[in-house]
Amino acid sequence: MGCFFRCPKEFFKSDLLETEKPVSPAIALLAVMAQVAFGCYTIQGADGSELQIRPGQFAVDVTRLKNLTGWSEGELNRFLYYLRDHQVLGRTVVSGVTIATLCPEAVAGLPPFPKKPPRVVSRVDALAPHARGSLGER
Repeated sequence: MGCFFRCPKEFFKSDLLETEKPVSPAIALLAVMAQVAFGCYTIQGADGSELQIRPGQFAVDVTRLKNLTGWSEGELNRFLYYLRDHQVLGRTVVSGVTIATLCPEAVAGLPPFPKKPPRVVSRVDALAPHARGSLGER
């Protein structure tokens, strides 16, 4: 396991970040990692049940992360899926609460976060490319 440094959670409340929003993907990753529990605690699920949060886990609060990063909900969700796709975060939903588990070892191998989402080819273009005319018009 790699070495860690302590970053006080107050860092994310500092005026320094207020002038730098939206933040970079690196600071967004720090914001996500700052949510991780170091000890066990209990939260209430959407159905009223008690959920145990263990070390290395956190309950995903999209509103809080949006406020910390200055990103839109779409950008934040894309970033969380990027972390999941690269095995940095595991996500599961229990009693209406999304619980994420951090795998810090995977952080070292992260490729750069793409600034723009990949272009999505429409279903029509993908399934029927022959529907275009000779100049690409329909």
